[in-house]
Amino acid sequence: MRNSNTIEVFEEEVEGVSQRVYSELKIAMSNLFEAYKDNANRNFIEFELNVFSEIRKIGRKIIEEMIPIVYGDGYVGSTVESGGAVYNCLARSKSRNVQTIFGKIEIKRAYYHNEDTGKGKSFIDERLDIQEVHYSPTVRYWENLLGAVAPFEESKELLLKLTGIDVSSKHIELVSEQKGEEIKEEHLEKIKDIQEDEGGKIDKAQIFLDLGSEDVIYLEMDGC
Repeated sequence: MRNSNTIEVFEEEVEGVSQRVYSELKIAMSNLFEAYKDNANRNFIEFELNVFSEIRKIGRKIIEEMIPIVYGDGYVGSTVESGGAVYNCLARSKSRNVQTIFGKIEIKRAYYHNEDTGKGKSFIDERLDIQEVHYSPTVRYWENLLGAVAPFEESKELLLKLTGIDVSSKHIELVSEQKGEEIKEEHLEKIKDIQEDEGGKIDKAQIFLDLGSEDVIYLEMDGC
């Protein structure tokens, strides 16, 4: 819970972000006005897509500005123990890029290094679930959704057309395969303790797996 001092600082930071986002909004409105003030006959689809593009820019600004306020900078001291290993702070502010649903953003965070393994660690990366990846969890989720219903190349084109996010079909394939392995492991974990009765049967209550899906199976077939 925030005390009165931290609340005051937080409110000041939010006010600063609001002013900078408002400046971004003014730029977006100016861009749209200049593009359409003398041409009211332009296609409405084009107009919608241009508005969407400007909104994504504002979204990028909000995320970049709010991450350090909401999640901090990830600095927990010059030396820290994590997972049985000791990490030394290599940089108080190391930059990296992340592809979000609003576009590519830059974040700055503390970065740690373990001398024995040579591996690095960022506690902010862990909190945001972006360690060792360049795409936000929501982008990866959207890749999974499309990769499950369409070929990977088609999924790439759909994602680009619907959101403006450009990823490779190979990355969609890799993300989908990874999610498949996670589901498989979850399934195996749930059934590992299921036991047969004396007659070699398994009680129905034991084999019911709540994986967040409905009790409906859909089949799709090609040909006659």
